[in-house]
Amino acid sequence: RMMAAAMGLLTTFLIVVPAAADVPLLRLLDASPAAPATKLAGMPQIGLGTYHLQGQACYDAVLRALQMGYRHLDTAEVYGNHEAVRLAIRDSGVPRDELFVTSKVKVDQIDYES
Repeated sequence: RMMAAAMGLLTTFLIVVPAAADVPLLRLLDASPAAPATKLAGMPQIGLGTYHLQGQACYDAVLRALQMGYRHLDTAEVYGNHEAVRLAIRDSGVPRDELFVTSKVKVDQIDYES
């Protein structure tokens, strides 16, 4: 993604930071070349990938990673595990301003209303 941004392509990270158990808060973080570098300055370069993790296995892995100090999680809509990731984040007790959750969203799901 960063390489794409460096090449002048628009790259968008979806940062998911739950405000409460049932009300996720979504923020878009634009990593295009025009975006200030400070937006990404605090983002950990190493994170836990959740590809192929589902249900309880996903929840357990994310919760354990957060307990071990991970603060960057990567998921995607097509993985089908957003709910397990969200619940693990909620149950971890890690303050929301410490977390970076990157998620890939299908192009047809991105618009100004969503």
